[in-house]
Amino acid sequence: MILYFALLPSIAGVLLSFETLPPPLPSPQSFFDFPIIWDFMGYIGNWLAYFLFGFLGVYIVSVDSSNKTLRQSVINGLSRKQVISAKLLFILTLSLITTAYYMLCVFVMANFGTNPFEGSPLLGQELIIFRFFIMSLSYFVFGFLIGLLIRSIGVATMLYFLYVFFIEVILRYVVHLNFFPKSRSMAYYPMNVVEDLTPFPSGSQEVASNSMQLDFNLFLNPTEALISSGVYLLLYITGIVFIILKRDL
Repeated sequence: MILYFALLPSIAGVLLSFETLPPPLPSPQSFFDFPIIWDFMGYIGNWLAYFLFGFLGVYIVSVDSSNKTLRQSVINGLSRKQVISAKLLFILTLSLITTAYYMLCVFVMANFGTNPFEGSPLLGQELIIFRFFIMSLSYFVFGFLIGLLIRSIGVATMLYFLYVFFIEVILRYVVHLNFFPKSRSMAYYPMNVVEDLTPFPSGSQEVASNSMQLDFNLFLNPTEALISSGVYLLLYITGIVFIILKRDL
């Protein structure tokens, strides 16, 4: 969490130090203007959440499994439902904190933009704030589910990163695209859905789709990503509840 708090504004500050960016990207200062800064900081936060929150989700359950503290909590008198509620409430609290910090960083970093903003900086931005919250929560819960399935913290962490970096990519671009070359369904894989909640704020998505010579948009729009992420979140939480209620702790 300390790394997240330190890196979110620091990475944005590094970009601000560049005078120019390669085309088709605009000037670095333009990313700090309202409302584009909401998307820009959300994109940075998405990458940090992928690395840090996913790992933390794995860790907070794997370390309990390794040390038998989940079992000890039940022995000490907590019900399994209380154990589930405590873990999910902890994850929910962390997601709210990270979202609030994201908003704070947006307000601070916007001072480095080229165009002053008049009016309320929150007006009309409620949806992207909610998307950022769902993005953070999704990484936490997905990591938690992996850690619950694979009790070893080392193996669970490796599986989490392997899935996001390699397994899902192979499934989408090698397997799925080969069998369904004209189907946009390849965009609805779990981690891609979360990534598209806060995409890079430029025309890079269109460039990527055109470079692959696809007949469809490779990326989900915010509404599609939000609905799909909500469905996956329900599936993750259902899996977590089922495992804790049914499995020998």
